[in-house]
Amino acid sequence: MLIVSIPDYCQSQITYSLNVLLKYFLGLDFIISDKVSSCIEIRCQSSIKVLSIDVSFFSGAVDNWLKSDSLPLLPLRSWKPQDDNLRAILVNEELPILYGKGLIVDDGDHVQLGIDIFGSAFFMLSRYEELVVQDRDNHDRFPGTSSLAYKANFLDRPIINEYLEVLWFSMSRLWPALDRKKHTASIRVSCDVDDPFDSLVNKPLGLFKTALMDVIKRKDIILAFKRVLNAIIAPLKIYKLDPYNTFDWYMDACERNGLKATFYFIVNHSAGKIDGEYSIQEQRIQQLIKRIISRGHNVGVHGSYNTYRDGGMIAYEKRQFDKFVIACNKYAKPIGIRQHYLRVDYSVTQDYFERAGYSYDTTGGYADVPGFRFGVCYSFPMWSWLEGRQINLIQRPLIVMEVAAFSLYPPSEVLYKLNILKANCYKFNGDFSLLWHNSQFFLGRKKMFNFIIS
Repeated sequence: MLIVSIPDYCQSQITYSLNVLLKYFLGLDFIISDKVSSCIEIRCQSSIKVLSIDVSFFSGAVDNWLKSDSLPLLPLRSWKPQDDNLRAILVNEELPILYGKGLIVDDGDHVQLGIDIFGSAFFMLSRYEELVVQDRDNHDRFPGTSSLAYKANFLDRPIINEYLEVLWFSMSRLWPALDRKKHTASIRVSCDVDDPFDSLVNKPLGLFKTALMDVIKRKDIILAFKRVLNAIIAPLKIYKLDPYNTFDWYMDACERNGLKATFYFIVNHSAGKIDGEYSIQEQRIQQLIKRIISRGHNVGVHGSYNTYRDGGMIAYEKRQFDKFVIACNKYAKPIGIRQHYLRVDYSVTQDYFERAGYSYDTTGGYADVPGFRFGVCYSFPMWSWLEGRQINLIQRPLIVMEVAAFSLYPPSEVLYKLNILKANCYKFNGDFSLLWHNSQFFLGRKKMFNFIIS
């Protein structure tokens, strides 16, 4: 049992960070001491040794809460832990310092860490900066390019996992008998079902323009031919040539690699056609969902475009999903959600998810750039800004949306970039979460998908 002393300010926020890092990530039990400390002090029962940890974020933010003055100053300082004989697992020997000075003082029975591990964790896990920085794109999303991680060039590394390793190395040096929770590296594959079938079959002009782009831009004559032929036979309810109907191939590829994919379906059309042009009540959609479930894969809700600040609409869509999917298919596994267009407001949306009965959210990636929005590759319980406490809803961070990768990098670099992110997850036995739409398998992308999930 660990005994932790904390300052007399920001106690709910500090306790949240302690719980996520110590208990949820490391599997260590702890209690908060009645003793007030000027920093965070960790002790182990029956030991006189003490680990003291910087609290620069909390001490500086207490009078500047949610103000720009509480944000880290750029350029960030860096620290080489190995220079202080601290051999933690890191992505790079240079560790960016969000808060603190990045040093360690060890006199045998007392180790002092000059890096604010728990404050930095709260900053990243709660998405503190998104409540301070008002930058939004044309879909009212916080852009990845506006994040500290992007500006300081650490978006491609799970920095809080690295901080956790610094913490663990320091603790295990003081108390060698401590045993941490074991994590297993995994790949989480998911598909947002925006367009289960090519809607161009009923739009001749759009079909002609898209087929023309298949030939000119995508240089794929076969795709253009299939698209046109699909429009001819679709009225006969034959969908084998539909370029978007890749679901069985998708599941085959996952099963060959021992993976179970999750398919997120749009239940409602709160913003019209931007929410897709299908209904979850359609027979072919019901048959698709039943086929997915019968093969052992999972389904979830793709929250419609206008729901991210509407708790009532979020709850309604969950009820509709239960009615048309769970009840019909006797599906009893925990149900999660990912918002359409990754549209989310982390000042409120997670509370609405929990109240609606979702067990997890996996919206937590950026639409414009791949990387670690929360700074971690582990799932974790989320912070509620409305209630000022930890809630039960679990965040499963999304690391890569393939559309973002292909729009940002040349095709020849995409696989290289994705493998870097995957390797950085695996370094900490974390989860590499990959979103790949069923409609994005043209231009030889099936081969790339197979390679990245293997």
